Amino acid sequence: MKSLTAALILISLIGLSYAGETITFNVTGEARIENGDTLLARHIAIGYAITSALDQAIKQFLPNDVIEANRDIINRNVLVNHLGYLNKLSITEVQVKNSSSNTYSIKASIAIEMSILKAKLKQNKLLDFRQNLPKVISFVQEKNIDNVHWHFQMNTFNNTELTIWKILDLKGYTKDIQAQVLSNITSDAEQSFYGDDNSVIAGQASGMAADIIIVGKSISRPIVTLESEGDSISAVAMVTIRAIRAVDARELGSSSTSATVKDTSESTAGALAIGKAAEEAVINLLPALSEDWSSGLEPVVSFTMFVSGLKSLESLISFKNEFLNSVDEIQKFERRTFSSGAAAYDVESTLDIADIVATLKAKGLESFDINIRSHSENSIDIRVKAK
Repeated sequence: MKSLTAALILISLIGLSYAGETITFNVTGEARIENGDTLLARHIAIGYAITSALDQAIKQFLPNDVIEANRDIINRNVLVNHLGYLNKLSITEVQVKNSSSNTYSIKASIAIEMSILKAKLKQNKLLDFRQNLPKVISFVQEKNIDNVHWHFQMNTFNNTELTIWKILDLKGYTKDIQAQVLSNITSDAEQSFYGDDNSVIAGQASGMAADIIIVGKSISRPIVTLESEGDSISAVAMVTIRAIRAVDARELGSSSTSATVKDTSESTAGALAIGKAAEEAVINLLPALSEDWSSGLEPVVSFTMFVSGLKSLESLISFKNEFLNSVDEIQKFERRTFSSGAAAYDVESTLDIADIVATLKAKGLESFDINIRSHSENSIDIRVKAK
């Protein structure tokens, strides 16, 4: 069998569309033609295109850091049977280049069975990170072309929210809380989400046991309406959403997008445009949900640190500087007393005391030998000696 090592591949994601439990990826695959064997090159190009579609499908479930940390497991246990995830493959274009590049190139539309892929990822424990995702709810005010007033959904999802949750569900967020909220929410509570006061919005979300709430507005308008029946109608939609952290009303991120869609029905064109714009908006917002939401929420430990063996004010200053350089996670380091070579500090840290002790033992201090005489849940007693 001929070696595949010389095969040249250039694959890129052109677009994707959603349809039930499948996602269709439009990809290209390219392989070098060796010894005039066009059939083998075609086979290799198709294989690379399928792998490219699967790589993009996996990214719908896993963030990049999880993918990179588990690359060997993914290659060995998930991608090994790539044909098992294939729903449909349609080659849309073929190019054979017999010049110096000597390549066989295809463009293909490949539909991946997402439920089968999800089950395989779960089997290999690659979805376990989802247990630590924040609890999200979403309330976005919507007005389609045919609506005179803004839609108040009460007990149902509107079009924008359905799109948001389509993306969030793929990423592992659960809408359990949202479903509970929708079954009990009052009109007054819902309307409070559509104001500009982040504190009010966050307070409501916190009371509903949510970590993050997505709020905003989506609206569609007709562009051109033609007189002849059956002619297509263009609609443009604008979607603006933002994510607010419930615990402190901090705005984690925002996204504003637009989209234009044509259809024979004005209402349908508007709804499709809203869905298209909402999809892009929530994808833009995903990093704020997964990466930024817990920033500044690390638990802070407060304790007293006693330090003896400091012979002078200069050694006191040196100790403080070297300690803070050695232990990065200190939030507060204030001297309470200094007398007869001994100092007491009020300290706050995102590390617990056991971790601080371990860090000091591992890193040490440049100018001092350290003897940690004792430590408890609320204090550390250190004896230092100048080197």
